[in-house]
Amino acid sequence: MGLDMGLIGTSKKDIKKEETLIYWRKSNAIHRWFSEYIIDKYNLETDEIENCKEYPIDKEALTILLANCKLVLDDHNLAETILPTQDGFFFGTTEYDEYYFEDIRYTASYLDTILKVLSLTESDDIELSYVAWW
Repeated sequence: MGLDMGLIGTSKKDIKKEETLIYWRKSNAIHRWFSEYIIDKYNLETDEIENCKEYPIDKEALTILLANCKLVLDDHNLAETILPTQDGFFFGTTEYDEYYFEDIRYTASYLDTILKVLSLTESDDIELSYVAWW
């Protein structure tokens, strides 16, 4: 058991096809970022998103997250401020260690590719969503 997360892309052209664009395992800093973004964007009256529920995400969110990842990768001292970890029973370590920065590099690499692909497609052709389960 543990924290699993995914960025899901769903094609709206012809036949709806859903695909996991990024999969994370126990990347609690990324989960915390998405949770805070979703709660703020949708004015949810909670301090935590629901387990196993998909939440719509826009390209703007991915652009912001990518910029935050790059800032943290450029200056590791910013990690605790820009992409802080989140504790939880199944959420893994809260240390700012090599595994934390590997998660940030992984996220930045995939987001960079996804945003390039999205810029080449019609913006209405793909719906994005975030889901986490623990």
